Amino acid sequence: MNLFVVSHVQEFLDAHVSWCLFAVGFGFAVMGRALFQGVPSVDPLLPIIFLLAPRFGLWQAGMFGGTAYFVSNSVVWGGHGWWDLPMVAGAFLVGVCGWFFRGHKFLGIFVATCLYEVVVNLSYALVFGLQSLPVAIPFALTHFGSNLVFVGVGLKVLEKMEARR
Repeated sequence: MNLFVVSHVQEFLDAHVSWCLFAVGFGFAVMGRALFQGVPSVDPLLPIIFLLAPRFGLWQAGMFGGTAYFVSNSVVWGGHGWWDLPMVAGAFLVGVCGWFFRGHKFLGIFVATCLYEVVVNLSYALVFGLQSLPVAIPFALTHFGSNLVFVGVGLKVLEKMEARR
């Protein structure tokens, strides 16, 4: 009886692996951002979006990124506001970069983080003035470093998951 149930669960997972990966990755991305919210510019959300994006189509990868960022704003300090639009647009671009740079992970996360930082920091400059750009530099550098670390760790986790299949 147990073997019968296990085989049906395995069939279901094989048939719906993209949706399962989407749901699990989405949950980890949102909760990871919530857990790291006390450390400015350090969170696993963008690297998770980037690493899972190649498993989806181009449009789905972008939507995964944008939606995960929007939902994560519901569980972090500050919540929703005008900043949702640039953050979601930047995360959408991270998902698209993850799809395009699927063979070049570290270069890809660097480019994706650059795009994210440009979109978000230019929008802040439009609201708060150009004096906000120099203030953003240490946070952007922290974001670059933490994203590279999270991608490195994430690649190891994905390799182990693939080896178990």
